[in-house]
Amino acid sequence: MRLNTPINKEEFKTHVTYNVWKYALLIAAAVAVWSFIGEMKPSIREEKKIELYVMSNTASSEILDPFLEPLWQEYVPDMESVCAYTIPILDDYSMDQYFITRLYAKQGDIYFMNEKYFKQYASIGFFLPLEDLIQTGAIDPGDADLEKGKVTKVNYNSDNEIESTEIHLYGIPLDSYSGFLKKAGLNNTGMYAAIMVFNQNDENVIPFFNVLLQAGRGEKTENAN
Repeated sequence: MRLNTPINKEEFKTHVTYNVWKYALLIAAAVAVWSFIGEMKPSIREEKKIELYVMSNTASSEILDPFLEPLWQEYVPDMESVCAYTIPILDDYSMDQYFITRLYAKQGDIYFMNEKYFKQYASIGFFLPLEDLIQTGAIDPGDADLEKGKVTKVNYNSDNEIESTEIHLYGIPLDSYSGFLKKAGLNNTGMYAAIMVFNQNDENVIPFFNVLLQAGRGEKTENAN
């Protein structure tokens, strides 16, 4: 599955107008670091890895990775790597720098974010609409309040004029998923789970996203496909 809906460039332009040089330096530094790391160790192809980015001051990779490993081994065993990265909750400026660097570099497959940043980046097209996946049974959201996960996205034409608007379910509210706190130390209150639209591994990312939801709900999924 791959979407061609354009990102809202006008929103992004407004967002970075006053800090564009800082973001440019940040992105350049990130690219340089990742290039250096890539030269030091063999890279894993995008279709062979799943990355989870979690916004939290309570969870850590040391806790999340052992939580993910049995799910990885049972439901997506063909993956060479499934790992979690925690995003400490800081001031707005620092958070914007972090997300702009990673999202525009197309890093990460699944994001757990608070409402503010989830809606901000969903509205400019970074996350995959989930309605069809729920309808087909690929994703089971349980009793989550899906209305909270709906966001209006504005599409612009090449002249930066509003062409259309669309409302989609871009994320699953995690308020009822207490298993994340019990099993992984993740405070799920006010958090949303979303799939990065630019991930290059839908075949595995979508089933793993569903498995994560079931594990966070305290249930073991019987079918990840």
